[in-house]
Amino acid sequence: MKKIVILFSGSGTNMQKIIENLKEKVEILECITDKTKAKGIEIAKIANIKTTILKSKKGTELNNELIAHLKDKNIDLVVCAGFMRILSPEFVKEFKAINIHPSLLPRHKGINAIEKSFEDKFDDAGITIHFVDEGVDTGKIISQVKLLKEEGENLQEFGKRIQKLEHENYSKVIEKILFTF
Repeated sequence: MKKIVILFSGSGTNMQKIIENLKEKVEILECITDKTKAKGIEIAKIANIKTTILKSKKGTELNNELIAHLKDKNIDLVVCAGFMRILSPEFVKEFKAINIHPSLLPRHKGINAIEKSFEDKFDDAGITIHFVDEGVDTGKIISQVKLLKEEGENLQEFGKRIQKLEHENYSKVIEKILFTF
């Protein structure tokens, strides 16, 4: 069975959908967070998946801790699901990792992408699933899914539609990467 690890920092909604959609198809070895109070911790515990909270706070230390923690686990894929840290060049050389981003890259890299997409001049927006490299949202694009902006829509409604795209598509792409490539 293919093995994945999920990295998260916040509410864990993408992680929850991955668990729901893939728990019978892949072995989710562990869910790892860098935040002691991340809401997603409870989701992983309810799903009976080992949960680790990283102790390091600085970028280099955190990356080294993560590499040491995962090194001998024979992981097929590291899945970033709202993990708000930059993974080091050493990490991405060691592990195949993917990320989901709530904009059509290369537009709006980094944080606040939903707000930036909502406010920009384009008629469309969407999500991007990409391989993780040393940069911030610069890895090779695997998949993009677009949606059209709706007139009169507010930021909250727009954000919910973006999140729905994430929930509908991330697990499918993970499965494709694990079993097709």
